[in-house]
Amino acid sequence: MISTILSSLFAPLFPGRPSRNKPDIKHVAIIGAGAAGIATAKYVQAERHFSTITLFERRDKTGGIWNRDSPHSTTSCSFANACSDNASCKYPSPIYDGLESNIPSPVMQYSDYPFVNKTPLLPRHHEVLQYLRDYASDVQDHISFNSEVIAVSPSSPSARSKWTLTIRHVDSGIQHEEQYDAVVVATGRYDHPFVPEIPGLEEWKQQHPDTIIHSKFYRNPSAFIDKKVLLVGYSASGVDIGAQIDRVCARPLLVSIKDWTPEAAQKQARRSECILPEIDEFLAAERTVRFKGGHLEHDVDYVVLCTGYVFQYPFLTSIPGAASGECNKDTYQHIFYVPDPTIAFNLVPLRVIAFPFSEAQAAAIVRVWSGRLPLPELSEMREWQQRVREQRGAGKRFHRMSYPVDVDYMNELHDWCATAGKREGLENGGEGKVPPYWGERERWLRQQVHAIAKATQDKGDERYNVYTLQDVGFLYKDTS
Repeated sequence: MISTILSSLFAPLFPGRPSRNKPDIKHVAIIGAGAAGIATAKYVQAERHFSTITLFERRDKTGGIWNRDSPHSTTSCSFANACSDNASCKYPSPIYDGLESNIPSPVMQYSDYPFVNKTPLLPRHHEVLQYLRDYASDVQDHISFNSEVIAVSPSSPSARSKWTLTIRHVDSGIQHEEQYDAVVVATGRYDHPFVPEIPGLEEWKQQHPDTIIHSKFYRNPSAFIDKKVLLVGYSASGVDIGAQIDRVCARPLLVSIKDWTPEAAQKQARRSECILPEIDEFLAAERTVRFKGGHLEHDVDYVVLCTGYVFQYPFLTSIPGAASGECNKDTYQHIFYVPDPTIAFNLVPLRVIAFPFSEAQAAAIVRVWSGRLPLPELSEMREWQQRVREQRGAGKRFHRMSYPVDVDYMNELHDWCATAGKREGLENGGEGKVPPYWGERERWLRQQVHAIAKATQDKGDERYNVYTLQDVGFLYKDTS
């Protein structure tokens, strides 16, 4: 039944069909009012084609994960209580004390909305949250707060719209249904922690439940004072959280990384850290950890898993292949669900600059759904998927876009959107709201992100008075 409905919905979005079969999309639902959801709403609104725009946000404010938990929350939510009904952990955010962006504001910001004057070059989490709320001001009336989408299902063939959303009010628990022609999934990628399968880990969690947490539930280092701490994973969150813990824990801070070599250990370690190989086994009874190669660490007090996240969409379980996993393998351009492109995803790719990236994807979504931009034939979309798998691999690598891949992708979306048909009444001479295009200056900025962040962080507390690139010695020189 579901496959029949999906196939009947698919055909109108392809080119080469009679004009009467152009997508008849008027009512759009957006799941999530964080960075991607807000950007999508702005582009949907600017397209001036859609009758209904509704953003469903399970929290009570705009901003997604940048909405920090209650200031009265505990030091951390361990695995033992992470799913409790405690208000501070109902929808825990990964935001922790002292978190600031590691992306300079001129790179981080949306293309048409700069940060306010005198914002630190590396904005603190509360400054990013305020920025998002200000950016969302003109779509605020479209947001349904305290509304959790628990199911997206194909409507019956006789229904007016294609998708039925089941929404639960967070406070009352009351559920109701609404129908929409198309749905954007903009729930982000920092909600469901990835916990690696390591022998003995489950036993450790059972025997010492308050001593192991995922970085999502970390709040501050106070629990780790003079304790022996093992950090698992050393990407962005691991480096930042590790720096906080390292200031208070028993030395050295232990850090387990993939692809360990003596050279990698020497390159990555701070003076007070010990970089170790991957974990071979947790020995819960002895509070001991064995690493590959046989090294043992005894009497470990705390384990912090900085192991990232998985894609999980529990509300899409009725849609084949779209519910969960390491990647959204059945998408075109990491956006459109190939079996039915009236389901779209915004901001799935990894290692990208989230705010402008979400604009680029939103621009493509609205042009396709308004009928101004045709999708390729099914065979071409499948060929695109295969090319990406061959180039990058499967799993998370499918969506990984480190520089310069991310910039090239954004510019390709910009150019694709530029081929859309013009329509009277739209801004920019009928082209509509134009997504960002990153020229030589923006490419230079993107390439310098880590160097700019380090130069700013090296200023210590003075970094809060660093507002411009020139303040840390970075100046773009036009060589054209």
